Amino acid sequence: MLEYNPSACLPSSKELPDSDDTPVDNQLQKSIPDLLRSVLAMAWADRMDWFFGIRMGIYYDPNLPAIIPDAFLSLGVKRFYDENLRPSYVLWEEKKLPILVLEVVSQRMSEKSKLSC
Repeated sequence: MLEYNPSACLPSSKELPDSDDTPVDNQLQKSIPDLLRSVLAMAWADRMDWFFGIRMGIYYDPNLPAIIPDAFLSLGVKRFYDENLRPSYVLWEEKKLPILVLEVVSQRMSEKSKLSC
């Protein structure tokens, strides 16, 4: 009998693009996520069950492009310190949704919002 495993047909994190190459448009978009990651690393230094991604793609559907927030936090996933670093965050591999997603409003977004009002 033929067994069908749909997850075996999904691309892995190594096969998916890991960035949209969009530069940040102000320093806060880099500084705020970096500061939050540093605080979490100090507060949870002994914990190995959390991951904080910065400007990393979150894939939720293999047929759609990744969502790339300024930062996100997932609990219940393994932290890596070696060559196995995540190139992107793939939900069908991690099996955990982020519990926090951070998007720092950019000057461009503020200007677009003003124009549309």
